[in-house]
Amino acid sequence: MDFSKALANIVDLSNNGRCYSYTPLYIRGKRVGLLTDEIVEHLKQYSDIFKIDEDSVSMLPHYTTFRQCSRAMRKVLTDLKLCGVIENCRNRDYPVYSARNWDRLLRLEKAGLALFGMLTIGLHINGYIKDARNSIDKIWFRERPMTKSYCPGKLDVLVCAILKADEYGLKTFPQQISEQASVPSQIIPKATYIGDVNYLHKNESGVYPSCRMIYNLELPEHFEPKNKEGDSFMLLSIAETKQALLEDRFTLYSSIVLIECLKREGIISKKKECHNTLFPECENPMYT
Repeated sequence: MDFSKALANIVDLSNNGRCYSYTPLYIRGKRVGLLTDEIVEHLKQYSDIFKIDEDSVSMLPHYTTFRQCSRAMRKVLTDLKLCGVIENCRNRDYPVYSARNWDRLLRLEKAGLALFGMLTIGLHINGYIKDARNSIDKIWFRERPMTKSYCPGKLDVLVCAILKADEYGLKTFPQQISEQASVPSQIIPKATYIGDVNYLHKNESGVYPSCRMIYNLELPEHFEPKNKEGDSFMLLSIAETKQALLEDRFTLYSSIVLIECLKREGIISKKKECHNTLFPECENPMYT
């Protein structure tokens, strides 16, 4: 398979969902999720929580606060876990956002986000070394341990994080970079925001509307990342990075983030190598 076709396959796989295939979920009058027909059927037993119409599901209007909405959804999720609809709950809460303006409306266990098709927001940092011409020469990647349940042995970009319920965007930025890669504090402010990638992915676990906030960070030539989890890191040339993409060695979200970085840096050509549907800018994954 040639490189352009490999990129096209990654894009098609990541953005393989269409919101019109699902029933929208509204909480406090705002769209927050995309429901499969199966989940809508399960929610019909909760007439004290939801109003179910032909083309939408809405939490009842007397649920008006963050705490009330969180408690109601936690009850539903607990019941669905007990009856075997959902597995692998880890008691790690994440924020639930409105699709339009990212208002935080409630908090929910991570496993529930995909079940109810709720938006996740990730922070991702590409860490690289530049050459004498000020072009990206090599890129640092983190190899996921074989003990991980998701994509063991796959490669990630230097830092990958989904914002948790008690985290607020860029306030957690230094902490994530320090914990995941031990980047010196004086280097962290040099990270540059390059844009977002939005997509709607579906698989056997559920529906994943996602926004990935991407940063680039130039690192010193002699820097070597490490973390307390003992992850392995590797430094790849641009040619090796392209080959790794071709061989499907990256997690899906890191592939997406990496492609966007290479595109914006001019390392891959928009005309020759990028798929013509490669992540339209400002496209909302909950409305496309």
